[in-house]
Amino acid sequence: MSGYDRGSLFLVMFISAFLPNYCYLWRLLLYLT
Repeated sequence: MSGYDRGSLFLVMFISAFLPNYCYLWRLLLYLT
């Protein structure tokens, strides 16, 4: 239970940290093309 919660929390944090950068790169890609 503890390990699962820790994994879920890490996944949420990873997505939260990565999503803004992904949106920025996607917008930059659309701007360049």
